Amino acid sequence: LRKREQSVGAAPSAVVSPEAAERLRSLGYVGGATQSVPDADAPNPAKVIDGWRQFEHALSVLNGGRAREALPLLQTLSTRFPSGAVFQSTYARALMETGNAKAALERYRAVVELSPKDALMFHDLAVAARAARQLYEARRAEQAALTLDGNSAAAMNGLGLLEVDTG
Repeated sequence: LRKREQSVGAAPSAVVSPEAAERLRSLGYVGGATQSVPDADAPNPAKVIDGWRQFEHALSVLNGGRAREALPLLQTLSTRFPSGAVFQSTYARALMETGNAKAALERYRAVVELSPKDALMFHDLAVAARAARQLYEARRAEQAALTLDGNSAAAMNGLGLLEVDTG
């Protein structure tokens, strides 16, 4: 997640194969369409720069081990920018770090809808689902992560931990 946060401006450019898209559909996840032209409704960066400054501050607080302090800052940003996957996923991370796996799970579900081609987000969803004892959902999310990135060590490890959990 931290690597993801460092590449805030980078949008995923992965192309999902038809086979992977079908596998995601069979797991209950439907990928969104990609945009090839700039979004005319996108916010003007000059008008939202204060949000990014607030985010950088909240991220520093979170990375400094003070998740409880970062939580209200990130909640405000996630409300202000509901379609901003990095705001949503960082808020979910703070929820996890404060022990609120159930709320983090809800947030990660929304993040996966915003970023349906991001294997790391599916894995983070699985981690939250496992912590919330939603093992079936955790397994589906790890499988989706592996569908998108067949070499994801995190997702493979996650599936292994789920196997341990279920005996």
